Amino acid sequence: MKKRNAVIGTTSYCNARCLVCPTTRKAHGIMSFALWKSIVNQFATLPLAIYDEFWACSIGLFGEPLMDRGFFDKAAYYNKVFPKQSSTPSELSRSRMPLLFNTNANLLFPHSADRIIESFDEVYIHAAAIDSKTYHLLMPKLDYTTMLSNTQYLIKRNHILNGHLRIIVATPRTRHNLAELDVYKTFWLNEGADAVDFSQLLNRAGTLEMFDDLAVQYGNVECPNCQAATANNLIIDWDGVVLLCCQDFHRQLPIGHIAQEPIMQVLFSEKRHAVMQMLENKQHEQLVTCAMCKINLASE
Repeated sequence: MKKRNAVIGTTSYCNARCLVCPTTRKAHGIMSFALWKSIVNQFATLPLAIYDEFWACSIGLFGEPLMDRGFFDKAAYYNKVFPKQSSTPSELSRSRMPLLFNTNANLLFPHSADRIIESFDEVYIHAAAIDSKTYHLLMPKLDYTTMLSNTQYLIKRNHILNGHLRIIVATPRTRHNLAELDVYKTFWLNEGADAVDFSQLLNRAGTLEMFDDLAVQYGNVECPNCQAATANNLIIDWDGVVLLCCQDFHRQLPIGHIAQEPIMQVLFSEKRHAVMQMLENKQHEQLVTCAMCKINLASE
């Protein structure tokens, strides 16, 4: 059963200051190629039963992946170990785990489109609004026209090349963009995006100071009370720190270190098991990240 996602933050640097993300992160860096190579090699040698539990490897955690100058080198190594095309489980002894990445598309320039199409299986493009004024309100420092033209070019190029890159345009629901989401969805689907995803707004484990200002007024705000299965995911920051949750921007609850422990040890550590037991027993208040976590459950 596919129950795990590998989320890898190859860099914590970001070219944006989005209102939906905390701006007070202290630890900044770029994942070394040696660490990335070690992670990929370990995926290739995991027991097959464990490997098959992963449904994807996603690049992008707390930063903009395209700010990493080694971004395409890392993708190339992954594709060397897990070839994207003309590969079957019988050739590899295991099926390819799809390679994804998240981006705000401001650095997704046309000259890199072909490499992205060749290297990745899926991309999530974060565009906070379809109206340029709303976009610049929610994503200051970024340029709406650049995002729009880069995304449109990638979609068109993917079609021209008959590529198999799945392109999803996404944003959290906020009180600022709620009124335009129908237009947003229609626009991007007409442009040729494969899907549009509207997620619920989270307060980033209590670190998003503007959460109350962004929350949809008529939506419910409550603790997500995540289930124990959440802890199955493998979330790795740029320096190898393993986190329980992708919302833990301040890294308040590390549960391992991939540069110091093998993946198998991190996946089945006593600390991870203890956290899963707390979640199973609904003891969220005893976990520093969960105790502070809030979600804005806004209807579509």
